[in-house]
Amino acid sequence: MKNFLNKQIILSKKIILLIILVIVLITIVAIMIPRLKSNGLENLTGNEKIFGESALLDAYVMLDNPIQRLTTFKIKVKQVVKQESDERCDIGFMEQFMVTGDYSAVVDAYTFFGIRYASVNVYCDGSTTVNYF
Repeated sequence: MKNFLNKQIILSKKIILLIILVIVLITIVAIMIPRLKSNGLENLTGNEKIFGESALLDAYVMLDNPIQRLTTFKIKVKQVVKQESDERCDIGFMEQFMVTGDYSAVVDAYTFFGIRYASVNVYCDGSTTVNYF
C-alpha cells in the first residue's frame, strides 16, 4: 500500500510539473508571436517613413493604461496617407521630424498571440484617436 501511494505521489508531481511546463511554453509563445511581426516601416520611404516613426511613438503614448503597456507586445504602422495639402507638418521639435505635407497614419496594437486589440489614428496636427476591438 505504501509503495502504491509513493508511486501516486510521484505521478501527481510529474503531472503538475508537466502542466506548469505547458503553461510556461504557452505564455512564451503568446508573447513571442506578436514580437515577430515587423513595425510596418520597411515599406515606407522619405516623409512617410518619418511620419510613420512619429506615429509609432504617438500610438505608444496613447496606449497609456499600465495594464495595456504590459500586454502590448507590438505596435505596427498599418498605413500612412498623405492628404492633398502642402502644409508643413511639425511632428517634433527637431528638424529631422518635420515633413512637408499633411499626413495621417493608422497604427495597430497587438497583444498575446498577435491578436490586434486597438487601432490608433494619428494625424499631422498632433491629434489621435484610439479604437478598441
